[in-house]
Amino acid sequence: MKGKSNTGKKTYLLAQSLPYQEKFAVTSQIKRYVTSIPSNITKDYVKESDNDFTRYLRISLNSCFELESHLMLCSDLKIIDETRSSESLESIQRLQKKTILL
Repeated sequence: MKGKSNTGKKTYLLAQSLPYQEKFAVTSQIKRYVTSIPSNITKDYVKESDNDFTRYLRISLNSCFELESHLMLCSDLKIIDETRSSESLESIQRLQKKTILL
């Protein structure tokens, strides 16, 4: 797929680098958001109505914002690599903008 983003993969791997004590808290939440975003966008293509399209885009966008806030928190707490976190945050913010434009 041309222009395919690796945002999900990079962010998922970043979540795996979090400390073990975060495994069942922040790490699992981040992984859930990372898989939820593309899943909900994909549902858009299967649905036939504009209402469904809008609803699933909104769900996906909410997941983007929640993911962003979790990564910002991890960065603020210095439990995540700053450079990798910044890269993921920039990718997520680009995805948010693209989703809003739809």
